[in-house]
Amino acid sequence: MKQTFLLSLIFCISANFLIAQTSFDNGFKEGYKNGYCQDKGVGCIEPIPPISPIPTVNESSSSYQDGYNRGFQMGMNAQKSSSNSTDRQRYQTSSAKFIDKMDNVDYSSAIQLALVLRESKGKALEYYQNEEYQASLDIALKGLSIKNNDEEFMILAGQALLRLNRYSEALPHLKRAYLITRDPNIKNVINDIENGKTEVKKETPNAQITSNNKIKEINALLRNAKYNDAITLIDQEIENSGNISLYGMRGMANFFKQNYSQSIFDITKSADETNNILPQYLFFRALAKSEVGDYFGAINDYDIIIPKGDDGQNYDMATLYNNKAYTYVKLKNFKEALSLVTKALNLNKNTWYIWDTRAEIYLNTEEYKKAIDDATKAIQIHEHSNSFFIRGMAHIKLNNRELGCKDLSRAGELGKKEAYDEIKKHCN
Repeated sequence: MKQTFLLSLIFCISANFLIAQTSFDNGFKEGYKNGYCQDKGVGCIEPIPPISPIPTVNESSSSYQDGYNRGFQMGMNAQKSSSNSTDRQRYQTSSAKFIDKMDNVDYSSAIQLALVLRESKGKALEYYQNEEYQASLDIALKGLSIKNNDEEFMILAGQALLRLNRYSEALPHLKRAYLITRDPNIKNVINDIENGKTEVKKETPNAQITSNNKIKEINALLRNAKYNDAITLIDQEIENSGNISLYGMRGMANFFKQNYSQSIFDITKSADETNNILPQYLFFRALAKSEVGDYFGAINDYDIIIPKGDDGQNYDMATLYNNKAYTYVKLKNFKEALSLVTKALNLNKNTWYIWDTRAEIYLNTEEYKKAIDDATKAIQIHEHSNSFFIRGMAHIKLNNRELGCKDLSRAGELGKKEAYDEIKKHCN
């Protein structure tokens, strides 16, 4: 079995942890710490912030304030869920202790569940890369007991079992992962196992270390927002390994560079056909298409991602429905947008940008009282400029000039430049 097959399977997991240090990320970290220590006094010990989430369509990766506000809310939630715990370590020192941590998470909290799944994948990958395959397997199997349709846990479990020479046990996990991802590299591994080509242990150790080090180096470059250097290194690795899935990573780098058309091109090259592109890459491609105005293209990508479910890290189902709804807002198809955002709210009523999306729909359909109600709910969760802008404009339309102008002023304070244009029209 060629080493490039093995690396490509693990690569699709490690790429999920490449969160570039944008203004959004920096704001998220600071907001998370402050939210966690809210009302705890000067003696509060600041926590280690988790990896920041992907900005939604209503947020900007270049906005420190957006990141801060999201982090503050998540920090407050984390404080509530951990108020009876003294364990502040991000990772435990053994797989058994880490599995105990997974057992103790509050699974009724969507945010906490997403965070622990994300963290557990990072820990399992860390064990795998350190050749602690049994520890990696233990966490992957525990993850599957929590979320049995998670293809990344399947891949981790399958890979760890291969390294332990337990081929017959690895096969079901890899087959399930292939049914979800349609990754041709996984199919190649399955074929090799079924044909008796179980040569996993015969790879050159130095080659494995070199490749892992390359991926770690790329990760570090992306975390430090050195996108051009990361792309150069990715190109070298593609040339050396022939692993086309690396184009997905290249597409992520270009997305964070705001080079959206190149991001779309790269992600498209990461698989032999669209249905085989990994969902996390398709998510970025959909976002990039929205940025360049290709709303129908973004909708097509969301239509592929949605049946596969959330990934427990970058997005959940509510976000997928919300993002698809917002593309219809841009197309002024408010009926379809309303149907989708209602699905999102049925799944999650605690996320501000979903209320904000529906408020914007109601503003456009001239249902101003409903727009005010939804914008108010969004603001109660998180004060974002767009929600104040929507509520302000709805008040203006209802001739509530004073309330409207106050909201527009607040929207301007939070960075909504268009608010000042409306203030000139309606408030002077």
